[in-house]
Amino acid sequence: MAHGHHKKRKSGRKSGGGTRRSSSSHAHELEDDYSDYEDDERVEGRRSSSRRKSSRKSQSRSSRPVVEETHSPSQSRRSGSRRTSSAKDFPEEVVDDRRSHMLNQRSSKRHQSSRDLKESKQKQKKKSASSQSARHIYGSKDTHVQVAERVDPLTKIDMVSKLVENMGEDDLEVVSKLLNNSDGKGKGKGKKTKKRDMEDDDSDEETSYFTKLSSKKKYALIACATFTVTVVVAVCVVVFGFAQGAINTANGSRSNYPVLDIIKYSPLLTGNITIGTLPGGPAEEFYLNINFVNFSIFDEEDLVLYITRGFNDTLIETRQLQTHFRFEKIALLKMPIKLPLDFFPGEFEGIVLSDENEATLRRIELVQSPLETIDDERDAMQPSGQPTSSMAPTNRPSLNPTERPSISPTRNPTLRPSHVPSMVPSISPSTSPPSQTPTDYPTVTPRPTRLFSDAPTDAPSQNPTADNRLTRLEEVLTVTLGRFPNPATSSTPQARAVRWLAEGGPGSNLNLKGPEQNILQHFALLTQWYSTTPNEWTSTNTIVDPSKPLCEWEGVTCNSGQGIGEEEIVALEWPKVNMQGTMATELGFLTALTALDFHENLLRGSVPTELEGLTNLKVFDLGQNQLTGALPKLSNNQGGLETLDLGQNIGLSGNLASYIPTLPRTLKLFSCEDCQLAGTLPIQLRSLQALTKLNLSGAGIEGSIPSNLAELPQLIELELKDNLFTGQIHPRFATMTKLERLDFSSNQLTGSVISDLGRLTSLRRLDLSNNALRGAVPFSIVSMRSLNVLDLSTNQIAGNLPRLSGASLISVNVNNNLGITGNMGVIFADSPDTLNEFGCSKCQLTDLTIPNSIQKLNLRETGLSGPITAVMNQLRMENLTSIELQYNALTGRIPIQLLSNPTVETVRLNNNLLSGSIPSLANAPSLKDVDFSDNNGIFGDTFTILNSLGPQVTRFSCNNCTLGGALTDASLASLPILEVLELERTGLSGPIPNSLGSLETLIELDLRKNTMTGTVPSALATSSKITKLLLGKNQLTASLTSFTGSSLEELSLEENLSITGDLNAFFSIVSKTLVEFDCDQCKVPGTLPGSLLRDFPNLKVLKLERAGLVGSIPTELGRMSQLSSLDLGSNRLVGTIPEAIGDIATLSEIQLNDNLLEGNIPVFSSPILEVINLNDNIGLRGRVDAFIDSFPALTMTEIMCEDCILEGTLPRSISRFRNLEVLRLDKGGIIQGSLPTQLAELTKLKRLDVSRNLITGVVPAQFRDLRTLEELDLGGNYLRGSIPAFLGDLSNLEELILSNNIFSGTVPRRVGTLQKLKVVDLSDNDLTGPIPPFTSDSLRFLDLSDNTLLEGKLDWILGNLTDKIQSFACEDCVLPGSIPSNLIARKLSLEYIKLQTCDLVGTIPIAFSRLVNLTSLDLSENDLVGRVPTQITQLSKLKKFDVFDNLLTGTIPRFRSLSNLEALDLGKNQFVIDAFTVFDTLPTSLKELIFDETPLAGTLPYTGIQAFSSLEYFGVRGCSLYGRLPLFDGLQNITTIYLSENTLSGTIPASYGQLTKLQILDLSTNDIFGNIPNFANARSLRRADFSYNIALVGSPDRIFQGMPESLEDIRCQLCGLTGPIPGQSMLRFRNLTGILLQENTLTGQIPTQFGSLTKLSRLSLGGNALVGSIPTQIASLPRLEIFDVWGNQLTGVVPSFAQNDGFLSFFDIEDNLVTGSLSGILQALPPESLQKFYAGYNQITGFIPPTIASFPKLRVFDIRFATVGGTLPMEMAFMNQMEELRIEGNGIGGVFPAGIANIRTLVQLGIHANRFSGSLDAVCAANAGIVPFPIDMTADCANPVLVSCSCCSDCWMQNTGGFPV
Repeated sequence: MAHGHHKKRKSGRKSGGGTRRSSSSHAHELEDDYSDYEDDERVEGRRSSSRRKSSRKSQSRSSRPVVEETHSPSQSRRSGSRRTSSAKDFPEEVVDDRRSHMLNQRSSKRHQSSRDLKESKQKQKKKSASSQSARHIYGSKDTHVQVAERVDPLTKIDMVSKLVENMGEDDLEVVSKLLNNSDGKGKGKGKKTKKRDMEDDDSDEETSYFTKLSSKKKYALIACATFTVTVVVAVCVVVFGFAQGAINTANGSRSNYPVLDIIKYSPLLTGNITIGTLPGGPAEEFYLNINFVNFSIFDEEDLVLYITRGFNDTLIETRQLQTHFRFEKIALLKMPIKLPLDFFPGEFEGIVLSDENEATLRRIELVQSPLETIDDERDAMQPSGQPTSSMAPTNRPSLNPTERPSISPTRNPTLRPSHVPSMVPSISPSTSPPSQTPTDYPTVTPRPTRLFSDAPTDAPSQNPTADNRLTRLEEVLTVTLGRFPNPATSSTPQARAVRWLAEGGPGSNLNLKGPEQNILQHFALLTQWYSTTPNEWTSTNTIVDPSKPLCEWEGVTCNSGQGIGEEEIVALEWPKVNMQGTMATELGFLTALTALDFHENLLRGSVPTELEGLTNLKVFDLGQNQLTGALPKLSNNQGGLETLDLGQNIGLSGNLASYIPTLPRTLKLFSCEDCQLAGTLPIQLRSLQALTKLNLSGAGIEGSIPSNLAELPQLIELELKDNLFTGQIHPRFATMTKLERLDFSSNQLTGSVISDLGRLTSLRRLDLSNNALRGAVPFSIVSMRSLNVLDLSTNQIAGNLPRLSGASLISVNVNNNLGITGNMGVIFADSPDTLNEFGCSKCQLTDLTIPNSIQKLNLRETGLSGPITAVMNQLRMENLTSIELQYNALTGRIPIQLLSNPTVETVRLNNNLLSGSIPSLANAPSLKDVDFSDNNGIFGDTFTILNSLGPQVTRFSCNNCTLGGALTDASLASLPILEVLELERTGLSGPIPNSLGSLETLIELDLRKNTMTGTVPSALATSSKITKLLLGKNQLTASLTSFTGSSLEELSLEENLSITGDLNAFFSIVSKTLVEFDCDQCKVPGTLPGSLLRDFPNLKVLKLERAGLVGSIPTELGRMSQLSSLDLGSNRLVGTIPEAIGDIATLSEIQLNDNLLEGNIPVFSSPILEVINLNDNIGLRGRVDAFIDSFPALTMTEIMCEDCILEGTLPRSISRFRNLEVLRLDKGGIIQGSLPTQLAELTKLKRLDVSRNLITGVVPAQFRDLRTLEELDLGGNYLRGSIPAFLGDLSNLEELILSNNIFSGTVPRRVGTLQKLKVVDLSDNDLTGPIPPFTSDSLRFLDLSDNTLLEGKLDWILGNLTDKIQSFACEDCVLPGSIPSNLIARKLSLEYIKLQTCDLVGTIPIAFSRLVNLTSLDLSENDLVGRVPTQITQLSKLKKFDVFDNLLTGTIPRFRSLSNLEALDLGKNQFVIDAFTVFDTLPTSLKELIFDETPLAGTLPYTGIQAFSSLEYFGVRGCSLYGRLPLFDGLQNITTIYLSENTLSGTIPASYGQLTKLQILDLSTNDIFGNIPNFANARSLRRADFSYNIALVGSPDRIFQGMPESLEDIRCQLCGLTGPIPGQSMLRFRNLTGILLQENTLTGQIPTQFGSLTKLSRLSLGGNALVGSIPTQIASLPRLEIFDVWGNQLTGVVPSFAQNDGFLSFFDIEDNLVTGSLSGILQALPPESLQKFYAGYNQITGFIPPTIASFPKLRVFDIRFATVGGTLPMEMAFMNQMEELRIEGNGIGGVFPAGIANIRTLVQLGIHANRFSGSLDAVCAANAGIVPFPIDMTADCANPVLVSCSCCSDCWMQNTGGFPV
């Protein structure tokens, strides 16, 4: 029964204090159960709100701005191509109604004035029109003209163009007759005329010109007469201009106006808008000329001119002209117009005509001048008297008048006419009124130079023969391809090639009537051209040159063929031309090809299978691209393939075992370096007997290196580096006598370096570096006569290094072998004079004598120590050019004699212990490369040091030197060829000088970790030379889009908080050479531009931690095949982790921590993965064994998945990770099982954290082997046993966290002696015994709280703690005595003290006031007396002060001076406090204010609390307050209000319902009356308690209607509620967990809708007037814990609670009309969880079944005054949790079981008014001496058949407390 020791606990705080009023015992029972749920919530709510606040992540999001793409003129000049915009680049704008109305009004006025003007003009123009023939063609009332009269005049040019374009064949024939004075027999005659004119050009040039020009004039007159006046001016401008311009030229007239060299023209107006330079004028001055005859056709006098940077309909419609050049009204302009100095015509693409407010816009495009028309027409367009350019042709071919020019408008600026003069002279017709004619019009002269490098163009057909050519192409390609790529309907590379071929290609000699193979060859090459990005090719003009025949194109070789046009391409060699795109399948048409070389480009996609048909190939080289897919099959090769290079295409994959047999036996070179080749090296390789070079490096091949490679007799070079080969090097390789190069580096080879390799007499290079080879270096190898280069670095080679006597040795590298020793005098005793390079880093060498031949010496990390001058004295430096002594322990100053040596160029002294000032480098004439970084106190002046460097210096590094000052232009003036400058963490300040960007040779700059300010210079950000720009961790300002350097590879901007920009815009313009980009903590909100990232194939590092990213992780990241480091941590990313990211084979580090990611964790299959961090993504899930087993065993160093939901047990396979240093799988909550002993095999493990899971068992004894462990966190599990003493032997341990387990026993004394310990947390266990001394001087955090019985003396504990301790917590420790003032005063570093419930007595020492760093002091729940020292108010950093539940008295200090105080708890003391005035003494910074159970005399100020604007928690429970409820208006952060257990009165203020962050409101146990106000706007409200305010009135329906949907718990016990419960309206409370409506006057039935509240756990409706049965829907609630309906009028049987998930613990149906058997009711309840059962005062029948023993947790069984019979089952004696057994008033009989006396927990036994027999002696004896007597024996002697009642009197006499009633 109630025995055993109970540790002292003060329950006043947790229970909320006081006893609630209840009208029945049932209320008390339920109140106890509710307190179990309420305690933690209240304490946590009150105690930890500040922590909750500080741990929240920021919710702010910034919307990504729309950034208009911009282009610099310099880019345009470099690229040589024009850009076109598309409408999708700009957002569409919807025009509102008001704007539409204004436009309609303006258009109406314009149309009216237009019609008036046209009517007057029509009469004059009709008189001069010669036109019966023209009317015959078009009619007098053309439909087009009628439409033109109704439309906006600014669109008429488009309509004119369409009219001319729509001329039919008959129309053209009539025009042809008129122009040629012929009978118009068709086009054939026109062709003959043209041919004849060209033949007779020299003999009769003037006559032919006159004839042609007259015809032109006729054409103009007839065309002008064809249209009504509305269109006539526009047509005359276009057509008549040809005639008049030609007449002026033919008649020799001179122009008085400037001449323009044409560079752009308008196809829309056929030469009437031009941009160019003045002949003889400055090349940088450009002019615009507009040759309109009459601007009145636009019916506007106020048109404004803009020159635009790009064309796009949306650009025009959205009025985005602000970045364009704007000029005055056209009517005021004088032609030509001089353009601004920064104008560059290559980037401008048209003009826009607009009225001044841009309400009406019209665009006219400009395009490049076609070269052939410039060259052909220059002579005709040169006015008489004007000098002819030396570059102009001397004659020109005639133009057939029948070939009409097309003036149709085009939306594509790259489509331009090929057979129309690109410019015509401007005209000034004498018949035009002066007011309508511009006064100045220049005559133009075309520029003959080439301006457009993209030679194949998408020009529309302007050639009358183009249709025939297109027909021919269709015939050939349809047969060949099975389809025809029509350029009119498609823009594929094939269609673009067809378009170019149909036009004949400018200058091309292609004859489409020739052999089909010739057509297909052209088509194949052009398709390949268009399958890439042509403008990005290098040497564009010479590779695809339209002025030359195909076989003269660069890289194209043809055979002689059988005749003209029958040559076949036999070699296509386009290496290193920057091809960016895919390989065209049409290359398969080149069937005669013997050599195809595309190596070192940027080709992507797969290798076309059509290339398998190239059976004559001898050379097939696709190396160094970005190709993917399967290896190309060449099994059909018949030409004797000799070279196959597929290397460095990391996306190509295949199986060598099946691929090698398909290769021809003639193969001499085979390279598949960096391909993805599965499996082992196949034996079939020996079949390639002709092979001389084999390179399969980096291909992922496994297994051993097969010895049968030695059977390749011709092999000269064998490279198998960077694979996964294991095993030993086979001796057979020593038989390959022709071998010159052998490279097995970077594998996993073991064994020794076989000495037989010394027999390879031809070997020149041997590289076995980066393996695991052991043994010594064989003398036979270093003495080889042919060997030039030997590299055995980074192995496990040991022993003495033999003499280097090889006669041809040039370089020997044995760096990074930990066991090599030797005497350098002996090593070099016989070395040849050719040996000039020696590296032996990490060797242990003596006698540093080196031969004179050594020029490069690497003694890095060789253990050298002592003064550096001693080392210099041993070394011979006569010929030394490079010396590396970094990573040693050399001391002293930097030796000037080393720097001044005339031969020394490179000096690396970084990472030593050198000190002192940096000497002047002015006397170092040869020094080029110097590194002083990371020493022990090197210092100097930045300006002086940089000025002393000679002009020959290319690299200067001094990271972590103390320099200070600023970089200036003057300090850099003497470094003209500086390439690398590294000054990381040197104390630099001020701005970055502009001159850094002007250093033309600078390629690397590192200024990280300084305090530099200002804007990053533009010259630096845009430098075309810089490859590495590292500016992170400064205070710089810049926009991401300013970094446009074309060579940029590494860009570091992290932790510069003023770096801003848009990632989409940045990745649109930054150089595609980017390899590393670090912008952690930059302000770049928005999404990751996945589609743009695909354009960065070389990107290896992408770091955007804390950058404000939102959205999901783009799947495109998974296609970045070079990515090695990805850091997107601490953002707001959502969604799943794309599986493609896990497939990146190059990934070594991935950081996705602290986001909102969810879903299954993908498999990360990278074989070189080292670090994975998925912490703090609470939605990620998976199986822990699958997660861990997916990682590579050899490379992993850190595995972190905190907060991931990982199921299962830790796998034993964890032992595979021998290099693992960090393992964090904490906070997931569901890892089960025990700690595997295999964890102890991780001998490099530094941090192990598996806290907050379900791990059981003990700490394995094998953990004693984790000698490298620094952090061990096993907290929050179910580990048991004692804390292992061996933990005290882990000497590197810094953090030990074992909290929240069930460890027992004492704290091992050895743990307290660990000298590196910084953090110890043993809280929340069952530890007992004395607290050991913790003596570590490193200790900063110690928590021993909440253990069973840890005890000690506080003065002894504090006396052992270091004075540097910062946090000390010992809650619930037994520390009797007072607080030692003298020791407290010494702990000046203390910031946090928690001594809650420690049995402390005495007063609060004044010494606490000396702890100036103290932020939190908790002395609650002790027996402290006296006053709170006023000196406490001197602790200016104090944030929390808690003295709850002590015996403190007097007045409280004026805490108002503590401006940082956030939490103040003075509850449950005996202070003298005036409730009304106390708030004037408190700081308004408070967030938590608690006076619970402290008497506050008087009333609360009605409005005074509103001054505490930061208040979150307010508690005055049980403070004897009266008066009105206070107002909390304006407290926007208030979350919790406790006003319960007072005598406050009045109504509830309506403003309570407006507190939007309020979560808990407790007004219970007061004298409040009236209605409960509406809380619908309190949208955060979770719990509301109005209980025990009997004057509150209202219906449940009204109350619930006024509650927010956030409600989780509603309590209104013993209020005045009446009426039914609104079932339907309850459905909106989906989060409702508790309903407590006891002791009201509720009527009706229990709503069945309660069954839909799936989170409901507590339902209490007792003490009402409810009727009906218990709904089965409620019994189906899975999480119901409390079901209480006592004291109603319920009927029927109890439904089954079988669907309850084992939560139901409290069941009370007492005092109803429930029927059924007791066994049936018990069978309906979950036995595993039920603790309290009340069913008395019902109509229950039957007996107590023996199965009652299957309720192991049952504590209360109460069936009083039911009608149960039978006997008391003997099994009840085994119910060892039973506390109350109440069976009074039934008909239970038989012998009372004596075994019940053994139930040690039994507190109350009620058995009277039954039919028992037998004796109660055993029961009485078991309880003898217990006061009060625990058994209700009232009237037990009245049991009629009880044999003996003598014990009753004995018990009565022995217990003075008597029998409880």
